[in-house]
Formats: sequence, structure tokens, C-alpha cells
Amino acid sequence: MGVFVVRENENGFEFEVRTEAGETLVVSSLYKTLKNAHHGARSVLKTAPKAHFDDQTRQENRKKEMNPKFELSNDGPNAFSLCLRAKNGQVLLSKSGMPTKEEALRLIDEIRKSCAAGNYQDVL
Repeated sequence: MGVFVVRENENGFEFEVRTEAGETLVVSSLYKTLKNAHHGARSVLKTAPKAHFDDQTRQENRKKEMNPKFELSNDGPNAFSLCLRAKNGQVLLSKSGMPTKEEALRLIDEIRKSCAAGNYQDVL
């Protein structure tokens, strides 16, 4: 069972998607209000488990998936990134700097699992 931790920092609010063991998988973008951070977290909970997968590292025979989707891209040698897009195309989560495609794919799988059974926890 995953956990969403919503917290305040000096610039606003953000949330983390964590595993049951407490490992932080990904941190959201910054939100101006707690209400918006909660809305973002609920959007991720709803979207991630059923989101399509768009492997932008493949050029041949690539099917461009519709939103909502996870996008996986290659940012250069040993640098992969992913983002989760909402149905309207807004980026809900993103992470860059992963050294292998396999690591990025594992992260997507962990995010899906955590969101399928996600809970809220406020740390304010």
C-alpha cells in the first residue's frame, strides 16, 4: 500500500508518492495552496493506475498514446526521464536523471502500485 505525503515548505506545498516502506518514489511540482496540492495528489491517484504508456525512446513502430499517460524519454547518454500527464495534458509528476531505462520502468510500476492503494498523510 502506497502513501501520499503532502507537506509545506518555504515556497508552497508539494506531495510525495511513497512506498509502504517509506521510500520516496517521486515528488510533485510545487503548489501555491494546500487545497491544490490535495487536488494534484487525487489526480495522480486516479490517473496513474490506468494511464497509458508512451515509450518515446523508441522511434520505430512507436504508437503515440493518448492522455492520460506516462511518457518515458531519453535525455542523453545514461539519462532517462518520465512524466505522468493528465487527460488534459498537464504534467502531474515528473522525474529526470535516471541512469537506465529499466530503472525508469521500475519507477513507473512502483508509482502505479502505490497509487492503486494510495492513502493521504499530511505532514505540516
